[in-house]
Amino acid sequence: MQAVAISGLTKRYGATTALDDVTVHIDEGEVRAIIGENGAGKSTLVKILSGLVKPDAGDVSVFSRKLDGGSPSASHALGIQTAFQEMTLVEHLTITQNLLVPYEPTRFGMVRRAASVARAKAILDDLDLDIDPDALPGELDLATRQKVEIAKAMSRDPKLLLLDEPTSALTSSDVDWLHAVLERFVAKKVTVAFVSHRMEEVRRFCDSATLLRNGRHVGTYGIDEISDEEVVEHVIGRSVGSIFPAWTEASNRQAPPLLAARQLAAGGKLKDASFSLRPGEVLGIAALQGMGQVELFRALFGDLPLDAGTLQVDGAAVSFRAPHDAIAAGIDMGLVPEDRVTEGIALERPARETASSPAIGMLSRGGHMDRAKESAIVDEAFERLGVPPRADYQLGRNFSGGNQQKIVIAKWLVSGSRILLLMDPTRGIDIGAKHQIYGIIRDLAAEGRGILLYSTETSELVNLCDRVLVLYEGRIISELGRTEASETAIVSAAMGTSQAQVSQ
Repeated sequence: MQAVAISGLTKRYGATTALDDVTVHIDEGEVRAIIGENGAGKSTLVKILSGLVKPDAGDVSVFSRKLDGGSPSASHALGIQTAFQEMTLVEHLTITQNLLVPYEPTRFGMVRRAASVARAKAILDDLDLDIDPDALPGELDLATRQKVEIAKAMSRDPKLLLLDEPTSALTSSDVDWLHAVLERFVAKKVTVAFVSHRMEEVRRFCDSATLLRNGRHVGTYGIDEISDEEVVEHVIGRSVGSIFPAWTEASNRQAPPLLAARQLAAGGKLKDASFSLRPGEVLGIAALQGMGQVELFRALFGDLPLDAGTLQVDGAAVSFRAPHDAIAAGIDMGLVPEDRVTEGIALERPARETASSPAIGMLSRGGHMDRAKESAIVDEAFERLGVPPRADYQLGRNFSGGNQQKIVIAKWLVSGSRILLLMDPTRGIDIGAKHQIYGIIRDLAAEGRGILLYSTETSELVNLCDRVLVLYEGRIISELGRTEASETAIVSAAMGTSQAQVSQ
């Protein structure tokens, strides 16, 4: 039986065609990957199926019933539920309220709180999630918030489950959790549309893949009928050869450290972190969820006070009371945060303003922004990173995830940062944009900048980094050199099953 029948689907936004005459069919109980670059039409397709967007032309049927676009309630009535990458959790509501709204149990028009908590706990238990139902989303790390978003969609008895980059914030153990849960749903004939850029997980989770490019359907294949290289060629329209740039050894490996950390402790999770970062080095951080990596990056950037330990920049002791101190001249540190949407980019302001924000002091005269100077330096950064020229005036929310991430990186080119803290910089972006950002990382290192890189994708640590440090229960327990840092070695150390000697 066909679960989804899409015919001639078209959606335009002004002069931009987001979907162009797309025809796709998905069978009941199938897990179908939807793959394409940012801007290829994946999000528009998900929003149409979710009832958030009305198409301009074409027909959509779900289990032989026509979907009238533009109505979330109509989509819900057909059994369609969605877990979005840009999460829909409401910050001031508890996990219980987020899971159940607007379906909380009531009596005489009043919400039955005890019954709501009991129902939320039953949902979490059924999905093997150990999460406090009374917690607020802001009290949870990004990966746990992502699991709550997924749980909300799964708990509503979906017949068609739409997962938009569901693993982008998840660690390897979380991905195992999602795989196990999805197997249960598929066994009950639930159909899944799985939007992802991670080919390893596409091959693990999916039966088939639909490929989109520039809003058009360029092919649907059984998962074993097409290679990773062919997928890349289809979705970006050209061959990229190796996805990772060629690695060259830093010429100044014996130079004094740009940044030296000694016995750092912060936030209750980071307990003992010591390392040095040299000019021209890409130093990787590997860790499973909740091992102190978030606290490490926040403490280094002055966003979390140190409970213990010392920091040096260029051999001189420094103390940061706030991020402003880390950004200041002479320190020149920049952070690409874990969640670009809430922490990295001003969605409702022109992207130019995001890029120039750390350099306001440098770009101001007498309390007024020198717009000509701002435009010149921002345009130079945007051109280097491949950000579209419209970023000078268009709002941050109007850009794809990959371009948003490049805009966040542009901030630190504009401000002249010598030390870059990159927290999962390719999370949720497409294959082509990843390839660009990989090249940017190696180019910035070649200029003599020091880069600290955390990634949930072990292959990035293996192929981009000069060394990899492994955090386990808040401590750096292993250091793996370039020739030692295989995916197996990193994962083994991150799970606490092996340790290598750590040099400082």
